[in-house]
Amino acid sequence: MKDTKLIFITCTYNRPLRLAYMRRHIDQIFSKIDNYIWIIVEDGDSLDPAVVSLTANLNVEYMAIGPTKDKGHVQRNAALEYVRDQRLEGVVYIMDDDNLVYRPMVDELRKVSRFSAFPVGNLGPVGIERPVVVNGRAVFWSANWPERPFPIDMGGFAFPSHHLFEQASPLWTYAGMGGESEFIARFVQSSDDIDVSLCHHNRVCLVFHNEPIDSASRMEF
Repeated sequence: MKDTKLIFITCTYNRPLRLAYMRRHIDQIFSKIDNYIWIIVEDGDSLDPAVVSLTANLNVEYMAIGPTKDKGHVQRNAALEYVRDQRLEGVVYIMDDDNLVYRPMVDELRKVSRFSAFPVGNLGPVGIERPVVVNGRAVFWSANWPERPFPIDMGGFAFPSHHLFEQASPLWTYAGMGGESEFIARFVQSSDDIDVSLCHHNRVCLVFHNEPIDSASRMEF
């Protein structure tokens, strides 16, 4: 499991606190692990020297595309196509710059062998967005936008990179709010095709959406 490479994708743009958010990712994750690559895509026409300096000692691929100011769709597609074109083997996880991801999530990601879903905090009707699992199956989704086939937040799924290798461009085709369900639907037919065994069958939350700096979120529910 430790041999599984993790491929983190983060789309970002220059705004207050973004360096603090990225520093939190470094403190929580990248300073504690190896066998990873962190692909950072700037929504802008040049690299930010502050980000270059902050990530100088990490295994980072940092690129700039834009500015587009369109919810990171172009940047996300560029990162996914980079994974495909470089034939990077591993597990892909799309992580917003302002997510809080606890270190134990790394161990869960290394278990991924197919499209997998797990809880994300600060979302959904009860504050944790997730598939509700009974006897190993997702019986319903406690989530916002429940009308979507796969009502999953960006930070709530991961998948083996080989799914991308034979896909034509663009890999991320959506415009507007969301796009996760449409992307996942390219690869799976139903919720039964998604692994819901991670994070103790979706009963432990290790990822929090848009979490303020220096907060103290709970990990279990």
